[in-house]
Amino acid sequence: MMSKTFIGDNHVFLLMVLLTSMTAFTTAFTIPILPTSVPHTPLHSPSHPILISNVLTPSEANSLASSFYDIYSNAILPMQTKIDQTVYHEDVPLSTFLNTVNTSTHTSPIFCFAEGLLSDSPLSSDLTSIRDSVFSPFDPDWFQSFPSSIRPTDCVVLSGAGSTSTLHRDPFEWTGTSLCLSGKKTWRFIKSTPAIESTLSMKRVPSIAWCEIDLSAGWESPNTLFSIVDSFVPAGLTPEPKTSDDLRPDIPLPEGTEVYEVTQNEGDFIIIPKNWIHQTYSTVSSLAVASQRCGLGDVKSVMEHMGERAGVEVELPEEFEADDMEGILGRVLEKVGVEYDEDELDG
Repeated sequence: MMSKTFIGDNHVFLLMVLLTSMTAFTTAFTIPILPTSVPHTPLHSPSHPILISNVLTPSEANSLASSFYDIYSNAILPMQTKIDQTVYHEDVPLSTFLNTVNTSTHTSPIFCFAEGLLSDSPLSSDLTSIRDSVFSPFDPDWFQSFPSSIRPTDCVVLSGAGSTSTLHRDPFEWTGTSLCLSGKKTWRFIKSTPAIESTLSMKRVPSIAWCEIDLSAGWESPNTLFSIVDSFVPAGLTPEPKTSDDLRPDIPLPEGTEVYEVTQNEGDFIIIPKNWIHQTYSTVSSLAVASQRCGLGDVKSVMEHMGERAGVEVELPEEFEADDMEGILGRVLEKVGVEYDEDELDG
């Protein structure tokens, strides 16, 4: 287990890519770098997507990745393979996935999204320490006060070259995070608005985090921000983009839409605030751990979201105490039939 402080020589990037429409879609831009202040002033929950580089050094990231592969070599993972626009699902050992993922391409991508795999993992304390070091100690993660049965879990994301995530907005109105342990991937973000959600045909999708317990739902689009452009593909050749510059949204976006882009490398940490639609694309194979937190700025929206799903009226005062949240959470859990130990609601 690692015991060192993980945040040191890092930089904070604002994701400042303006990619307005298919006709004006360009990646000729500069991402500004803020002064390295994070080690002295950890972040509160931001309102804009942020990338923090070198939260882990390459050797630290590779060490965690190697530990993951060693510990879970025989774990069964849900592998997804997309062929001719049809997604095929197969449960395979991690070792089989790693042997197969090398065949992943843009036209036949291979992907794995393993929710809950790291529950009670020996890697959990390291991952928690890394995330906590980024945020202010005065802005704790309120999800840690949830009963363990409904506490959101880390998700392992294994992406083959050419694979994308879905174009989506996270459930729960939480703050999402992603730590890249190997490889790299490109992220694109759009601030959610009614016009954008209508254009992208966003639909509510119940969260898979708690199986049959309906406590949250995200938003998902059938579209993509990473469609290949025919003009980039020479006649007779298989379309395999080399960089994200070869990829565009598959539909025109509303006039003035701002699309933000950044490349996440191993050791980089991304923070995704609530209400940001996002999608990733991997030009090479990658391993990342996705997580979520409920900071002070998220508590009200998280409680309201859970209340809406459960059919419980939620009135959380602007100046709330731990007891206020515990009372609401208790009523929500009782409504959806979740048994819990009252000692777990410890604020």
